[in-house]
Order: sequence, then structure tokens, then C-alpha cells
Amino acid sequence: MIINGKNIADRILTDMRNKIVGRNFCVTAIIIGDDPSLVKFINLKQKAAEAVGVKFKCISLAKNASQNEIEKIIDDLNLDESVHGIFVELPLSKHLDTRKVLNKIYASKDIDLLSDTSKTNADENINGLMSPTVFAIDEILKEFNINLLNKSVAIFGMGELVGQPVAVWFRKNGCEVFEIDEFTKNPETLSRKADIIVSGVGQPELISKDMVKEGVIIFDFGYGVKDGKIRGDVCDDVSEKASLM
Repeated sequence: MIINGKNIADRILTDMRNKIVGRNFCVTAIIIGDDPSLVKFINLKQKAAEAVGVKFKCISLAKNASQNEIEKIIDDLNLDESVHGIFVELPLSKHLDTRKVLNKIYASKDIDLLSDTSKTNADENINGLMSPTVFAIDEILKEFNINLLNKSVAIFGMGELVGQPVAVWFRKNGCEVFEIDEFTKNPETLSRKADIIVSGVGQPELISKDMVKEGVIIFDFGYGVKDGKIRGDVCDDVSEKASLM
């Protein structure tokens, strides 16, 4: 069964719009460079923000922007009372220290929950917030009344946006978690055991039908281009074996 993510997203946006009606919130994004895929994600986030009545600003910097320049902008946004949320579109150029950039964002304004403080707060459930990826998975599982108890989960890609927060969350919910990265030998031996597979690698058609078991639940956050078309990490025919995808 193919999940209709748009319907679920529309419901969430409607609920959020109703909750914040009459309140003036502003989110500011920072993007370094002009990578088309990053620009596309920024545009999607702007559309979602505006759909719920949140003001959206974007600060675009050159690809060669310096560490000091970016950190100074974040410092100013942290102190700007008219700005309620900040995020930096990832990945950053290799000359930048991503961890230092993310740690500059105040936890109270860290939308993606990627600073060390925000990640600790989320992992320990200090403020009840979830990373965007975890929130999306949680909403879909609730939508289909899926109980996580004793489930096994294979996670492809242990990046900050998908793999790391997702692994922590599934373990907290009683799941056995298999972490799969570029150093994992024979990843299919782990993925075939998994009741749930989450992928955020960005390598088109990385996961084939013979790598999953019947009835598996798939969450594909991967994004890449193959033969001029946008593809996820999971091959289309995996849907023939998946109970949800």
C-alpha cells in the first residue's frame, strides 16, 4: 500500500493553522549556495509555512560564505524577537564546520532540533519536541494504528536529519534497531530481518525488492536524481512486498 503523504500533511497543516490563528510567528531559513535541490526544499518549506499563516524569510548566502559570516547572522537572528524559528538548509559546503553552525542556534529557535542542546532535549524528552523526521514517522504510524512493540527496524544512512534521531526514537519505543551505513557489510542480511525500514541516504534505488521481507513498512526520505528523474532510495517494485510505503 502506498501511503498518501499529502493527505496526512494537509491534515497536519490544517490542525496547525487552527492552533496558531491570530498569532504572528516568523521563521527564517539560511541557505548557502544555489544547489537546485536545496532551493527546492526551501520552497516547499516556505509553502508549508505560509499555508499555516507563518511568515517565512530566507537569507541566501554565496557558496563561499565564511564561517564567521554565517555565525554572525545566526547570532543576530537569535537576538531578534520577531524571529521565532531558525534553520540552516543542509548539507553545508565542506569548508564550513556544520556542527559549529548548528550549535549557534538557540534551542528555543532550533526548528530542526540539530544543535547539541536540542538533540539532547529531544532524546531525553525534556520539552516534548520531536525532530521533523521523527514527527513524520510518528504521525504515519498513528494514522495506521501500528504498534512498535518488539518491532525490528533497519535504518539506512546515519545522518543528522534522518538516521540519528530516528534510531534514538525507535529504541526508546522498544524496537531493535539495525544501523546501516557505507561501512556495513552485506546490509541486506539486516534489512531482510526488519519489520520497518527507514532510508535517508540520497542514493536512488539503493534498496531493491530482494532486500526486504514480505509485509515490511518503508519510510523513504532519500532524494536523488537518476536518468533525469527524482528518485528515492527505494526501488518502486518494493511496493509489491511492502504493507506500507
